[in-house]
Amino acid sequence: MLDYIFDLTSYRVDDVRGDQEYKNNGHEIKTLGNIESIRGDLGLLYTKIQDLGKLKRVGGDLWFSGSDEFINKGSFKIKTLTPLEKVNGAVSIRGNSLTSLGTLKYVGKNLSLRFSKVTDLGNLEDVGGNLLISKYNLEYYDFSKIKIEGKIRKYND
Repeated sequence: MLDYIFDLTSYRVDDVRGDQEYKNNGHEIKTLGNIESIRGDLGLLYTKIQDLGKLKRVGGDLWFSGSDEFINKGSFKIKTLTPLEKVNGAVSIRGNSLTSLGTLKYVGKNLSLRFSKVTDLGNLEDVGGNLLISKYNLEYYDFSKIKIEGKIRKYND
């Protein structure tokens, strides 16, 4: 399918993106396959990715994004970040599909769950920066077992 993607473990990944007009332009990636570690950033933009394959570590930032129209159409298919365990940079989740952080234990910088449907913080233990959340999800979160270096910032999104 996408043979070149298996070489990403040796290179910086800036983003994996689909077409902003939601057409198949060759980036309809459904999984990251056997990749276990990415040294740089991983941005998933306008893609119908369903799972992260065997990915356990991201050395830079991780984000999911797309236009409001793309997100409202339910175009992201991924439900959890499992088997991901560690992101050294910031994590930003935006969209309707992801509901659980799954096996993610460590975020080195800010964690933004604004404009997301994440209600399960999964195995999260440590956030090295601020935790940004939408007030409409506040009732679902238990922060008692999470070490947060910064502040919990709540927004009326």
